[in-house]
Amino acid sequence: MANARPLLTVEGLSVDIALGHGVLHALRDIDLSLGTGETLGLVGESGCGKSMTALALTGLLPAQARRSASKLRLAGENLLALSDRELARRVRGNRIGMIFQEPMTSLNPVYTIGRQLTETMLLHRPGARREAGERAVYLLEKVGLSGARGRFSQYPHQLSGGQRQRVMIAMALMNQPDLLIADEPTTALDVTIQAQTLRLLVDLRRELGMSMILITHDLGVVARAVDRVAVMYAGQVVETGSAAEVFSNPRHPYTQGLLGCIPRPGRLKPGERLGSIPGTVPSLVGSLSGCAYFERCPRAVDDCRRAPPPVRSGGPGRTWRCLEPDRSSPVQAPPPHRAEIAPPGGSAPTHGPIMRASGVHCRFRVRSSLFEPARHVKAVDGVDIEVRRGEILALVGESGCGKTTLARVLLGLQEIAAGRVLLGDKDIGEVPRMLLTRRVQPVFQDPYASLNPRLTIGEIIKRALDLHGIGPAAERRQAVEQVMDQVGLPPSLYHRFPGQLSGGQRQRVAIARAIVMKPEMVVCDEPTSALDASVQAQILNLLLDLRDRLGLTYVIITHDLALVEHVATRVAVMYLGQIVELGEREEVFSRPRHPYARALLESVLTPAPGIGIPDTGLGHDYPNPLELPSGCRFHPRCPFATGDCRTTAPELEGSADHAVRCLRAAELPQWKAVQ
Repeated sequence: MANARPLLTVEGLSVDIALGHGVLHALRDIDLSLGTGETLGLVGESGCGKSMTALALTGLLPAQARRSASKLRLAGENLLALSDRELARRVRGNRIGMIFQEPMTSLNPVYTIGRQLTETMLLHRPGARREAGERAVYLLEKVGLSGARGRFSQYPHQLSGGQRQRVMIAMALMNQPDLLIADEPTTALDVTIQAQTLRLLVDLRRELGMSMILITHDLGVVARAVDRVAVMYAGQVVETGSAAEVFSNPRHPYTQGLLGCIPRPGRLKPGERLGSIPGTVPSLVGSLSGCAYFERCPRAVDDCRRAPPPVRSGGPGRTWRCLEPDRSSPVQAPPPHRAEIAPPGGSAPTHGPIMRASGVHCRFRVRSSLFEPARHVKAVDGVDIEVRRGEILALVGESGCGKTTLARVLLGLQEIAAGRVLLGDKDIGEVPRMLLTRRVQPVFQDPYASLNPRLTIGEIIKRALDLHGIGPAAERRQAVEQVMDQVGLPPSLYHRFPGQLSGGQRQRVAIARAIVMKPEMVVCDEPTSALDASVQAQILNLLLDLRDRLGLTYVIITHDLALVEHVATRVAVMYLGQIVELGEREEVFSRPRHPYARALLESVLTPAPGIGIPDTGLGHDYPNPLELPSGCRFHPRCPFATGDCRTTAPELEGSADHAVRCLRAAELPQWKAVQ
């Protein structure tokens, strides 16, 4: 239970950054309070000021930034009176620890894990070398990394994403800080690793008696892990309150909009669209008159444009900034947009499958070191699957399970060691490359990395038409403008470059580039990974709209089970190169028969305050694909494994609607659906 004594007090915090074309008002009049042992969640879209707030608290602002505040105290000490040198020696990394968003870019690739951990303590206590080593081993064990002493000689690239995140947590705790700031600590992690990381942070906070600020755009994470919430928009805090109050009774229209964007189990009927917030966060360069949310708010009136909204109070710690006409009754969140859809050809496909994979094997040669012989990784091992016309097939599983490799096989981008892949009735290897790319198109995970930064948006989308020589130049330009309109890109972006677009706009460009060829099937690799909740909802709704309008078939690779339940018609669960469960979405989500599928569903963090972080019992480390277990590959992590599971490899058995690879599927206890 959090102590009422305040650890951190922030009043009137503002940050202005001088730019060549004006002043960027990154933060505007921020008020925050954090009690000892309490966790505060900062939520909002990208560009709202969440990470800037953390940097302002620790004094890590750019050189051209100017910070001002009427009060900024940590355990009673005035941080405003400290010089940058004093902040570096006494506060940063010592009293305030910080976990940055991307551990691979935060860890030095040429230093060992041991050096980076001990160096964190030695910077503040130069003579404590032995104590630093012991502390590092203790913390590595505490965060769940096996063989802690052996990790000292490893480099960051030798660890998985979840392991690197645990090293970052240990590093932030080396000097026993009073306050831990975690900036997007679970972004783009597998659903199981996400739950484990959050559970670890919550347990460490309680055990060490520290306070925590959790920065994220994932409202499910916030609901499960924090005591209080501060919703930020355009550099301001627009709503505060306990997690239970904010999620059950959101008062600000922006908070209501964010909550409406979240796919929740059982909340939407098949085909219904998520709620979404139109537009983007406004530019913070120059002055803002009135409410910053005015242009996107469905309840805005003329008065909202003229003057800043007042700060209203609903009790201790419960505030919101809104020109709410009737403060006596709460404003309820609007219902999600309902737009019933009918899958092309009805609920079941009227034609044969577009693509069929039979007995597909895919292997990679890898070396553990320069002097060791090469070994084979079975990335895809005996997969049988078909993609039916008009469906949305979701491939789910943890990183390393073979999802993306299988997708590359379906795209014709990856050679197979054995098996067959048929496109219609022809082997995919015999289909001319130009014809294959017209029928099957990809949407890659990172649109910024997959878009040529030197080409304009119009040129990027038109490139495929140029390569295939489709139509004269005027018709190609017209086709690009038409597809831009279909995906919601304004014509004014035609001559812009990718670097001038937001993340959601870049994802729309990637989708437009795929559908301009009018393909039959689109393979989407993590189409909403690391996007804001509002942008995720827009992209999901767009994919569904395009499917209905153009009769597309999708294969979606994702680790987001909430997304899968909302959009998929069929689900394939993969583990160590094999499909362990395959079936209709409703069957898999309501009656999962494989223990791994159950663990994935139990790891889903729905926005339900008070339930806590699930513990699936899967352990911390994903098995080494170079050393596959005997028998069932899941048995080392399975709570239901018996002796037979260790010696007998199960086959994928069942009906066309629901098949499972498990010796004990019929004996498992009844499944309790995730809340």
